[in-house]
Amino acid sequence: MRSVIKNIASLVLIPLNIASFQALAIFLPIFSLRNSEFIFFSGGLILCIALYFKFPDKFSTPYIFAHETTHALFGLFFGNKIKKISIKKNSGYVLFGERTGFMVAISPYIFPFYAMFIAFIYFSLSFIFEMAPFRNYFLILEGFFLSFHLLKTISIMTSSIQSDFKQTKKPFFAYMFVFAINIVFFALILKMLFPYKIAIKAFFWASINNFFSILSYVWFLLTKLYNLAWKII
Repeated sequence: MRSVIKNIASLVLIPLNIASFQALAIFLPIFSLRNSEFIFFSGGLILCIALYFKFPDKFSTPYIFAHETTHALFGLFFGNKIKKISIKKNSGYVLFGERTGFMVAISPYIFPFYAMFIAFIYFSLSFIFEMAPFRNYFLILEGFFLSFHLLKTISIMTSSIQSDFKQTKKPFFAYMFVFAINIVFFALILKMLFPYKIAIKAFFWASINNFFSILSYVWFLLTKLYNLAWKII
């Protein structure tokens, strides 16, 4: 029964992901050269992309650290015990006391570890110190590490099926779910970085409207095909 539910959810997530991706268009106004904050944020994004393709091997160890640490954090959050954690130059693993669940398995692909860690430090310090002079540096780092997370996630998801996805037993559902959560995370991070320029409610409403528009169009095509099939028969 659980397998059937995941298969249905996978099919629902396809149009929902398309709808949410389209809804990101409401954030386009912040992507302007007149917006100085966007210049710093996008500078971090572009810098990461340039370095990633120039020195791909240099990103391996930092990613493995983030990957395995995220597994460990999510495992602890869901009540698991860590027996051993190994982080090496080109490999790593976390050994739990019990079998891990779906969220622990896919956690590194939905949680931008470095971006969230830096945001936590920055906003925590803002309760004690005046952090406005450091905001542009913060935006550069957020852009860099958000790009880092997206590049590595895309790289892994477009290569051979990784063991984390095999562990979920429904790789296609896991892929669709990861895609959906990353879109939501991206929208929430933009809201966090540009709180007065982002309408997060508008994003979710646009996603819902787009979703039903897609379903309506699919239904229209299906009825057309059905009527055409009856005419041929």
